[in-house]
Amino acid sequence: MDEIGAALGFEGAVIKTGYLTKRAKKSGSNWKRRFFVLNSSSLVYFETHQSKEPKGDILLVDASIRDIDDKTFEVSAFETLRLQAASPEEAQDWKDAIRSLQNSQR
Repeated sequence: MDEIGAALGFEGAVIKTGYLTKRAKKSGSNWKRRFFVLNSSSLVYFETHQSKEPKGDILLVDASIRDIDDKTFEVSAFETLRLQAASPEEAQDWKDAIRSLQNSQR
């Protein structure tokens, strides 16, 4: 994981990486596949795993996670990201990783 983080320019630990589908913020109806990196304080997303510049991020310090269905969930802090995984198991893995990070920061 750390070599992926280093390649993307992250200095801290990278906890999880992978593709999720994200609902567009502006339209609310478009869904786009993005490459996500969970690091020690935020969830950052890129257009692809080869992109160097992030498209956006969300700080996870006081974020909440809400299930929408078995593959879809929302991460909310100052803004809300609605995310969909390829499978229920993958969605659970992401939620568990985010919650574990949050618990370690308390």
